[in-house]
Amino acid sequence: MPSSFLLPSSFLLLLSFSSLTFAGPCQISLWPHPSSANCGPSSLSIDPATFKIFLAPSSPPSALLDRAIARYQTSVFPSALRIGAPEGLEVKSFGILHSLEVQVTSGSEDLQLGINESYKLSIEGSSAGAVLKAETVFGAIYGLETFTQLVVNYHQVEEKPFVVRGVPVSIEDQPRFSWRGLLVDTGRHYYQVDFILHIIDSLVANKMNVFQLSESII
Repeated sequence: MPSSFLLPSSFLLLLSFSSLTFAGPCQISLWPHPSSANCGPSSLSIDPATFKIFLAPSSPPSALLDRAIARYQTSVFPSALRIGAPEGLEVKSFGILHSLEVQVTSGSEDLQLGINESYKLSIEGSSAGAVLKAETVFGAIYGLETFTQLVVNYHQVEEKPFVVRGVPVSIEDQPRFSWRGLLVDTGRHYYQVDFILHIIDSLVANKMNVFQLSESII
């Protein structure tokens, strides 16, 4: 019989979907496209050695969110989109984004169908930093994934190649569907364990929350 279970988003990574650019106020490629996204014309440098993601002191504790923050702290730069810098771009002149503060209302880690998974992400400038607000830890984790998509790597720039584009940024998002899942039929198709783990890791960019594993050939 198929078995279904809800997956905490901190265990998920990227599905191989084509990068899309959407018309509208925000011209940056974000997937899935947020409910509302407004971006400005500026950019900020982001230094892997000094940039910090942290949970606001006023937020309730969550071990799940702590692990997600630690994972994104190390993965945001290796996973950054590598692109060529526009001609004449002076990255050295950009302000620096020093931090991303995560604020959540509830520290509950009970993922249930219909839970609030919305978030708000704002980046006003280098002095204000970036702020991610969410009702639940799951909304915060989706917001962290969106933040990583704003970071690009101008790979031919030797100094300060990592940049956050579209500043000031204001993004509000929530899933269109409460149930967002993928079925893997291992009863009829053999997959290596590592490949199944890769599939699970590949769900996060699409912000899915259900993994369904079928083990029966009947």
